[in-house]
Amino acid sequence: SIYCLDARGELAGRVQGDAVLCLNADRRRFPWDMAVVRRLRSEVRKGSIDIVHSHNLAAQQYGVLATLGTNVRHVHTQHGANIHSQGFKDRLRARLLARFTDAIVAVSKSTADAMNGVYKIAPERIRVVHNGIQIRSSQEKTRSVAKKDLGIAEDTFVIGSVGRLAYVKGYDHLLTAWRILISDLCLLTSGKQFMLLLVGDGPERSNLEAQARELEINDSVIFAGVQEEPEDYLELMDLFILSSRSE
Repeated sequence: SIYCLDARGELAGRVQGDAVLCLNADRRRFPWDMAVVRRLRSEVRKGSIDIVHSHNLAAQQYGVLATLGTNVRHVHTQHGANIHSQGFKDRLRARLLARFTDAIVAVSKSTADAMNGVYKIAPERIRVVHNGIQIRSSQEKTRSVAKKDLGIAEDTFVIGSVGRLAYVKGYDHLLTAWRILISDLCLLTSGKQFMLLLVGDGPERSNLEAQARELEINDSVIFAGVQEEPEDYLELMDLFILSSRSE
């Protein structure tokens, strides 16, 4: 089973099935909601769960409380979400929770180093397991087909990014830079066409779309939204940009 603390996200429909049950824990209070703790402990005590796997700090605290005093093991994965910028309370909380977590995973060596340096978790307790990549199917879109679907001319140079449209991703900076860059590129390349492609969705989408209009670059920016096969859109990019504030 997969428990979403706040709400089922875009991927819930894809993972929901006979073997996977995606449930909403319906968290209403921050940072602790004891109703969620009771609900999770009730599921754990049914005896059908052997391992609880939490992701990032907010979920870790519920994983610890759900498994505390039981025989169920708790594995926690840290995805490197702004560890260095966290305040004293969050750092102390992470350090305390680690003591009651059976296994700790980091998605990169830099995340593991940050957990050791900031949370003071011993290096030997942290296992680095990189994010998995799904193998592409044989039915792949060609660059030309993907461009046609988005209304992009075949000879257009595409610069893009894939990610959640949230503040931490820094797409507001990217749009500001694009406003400067697009003018220079057109002058330097004798009229060659360029397009900025952003694949993904999130809480900042409406703000970013408004920013693109204000900067008068909306005709050279495409917001493609959430895509089930983002690899097809990566395939058509000539240059990938990572504008994140923390990654």
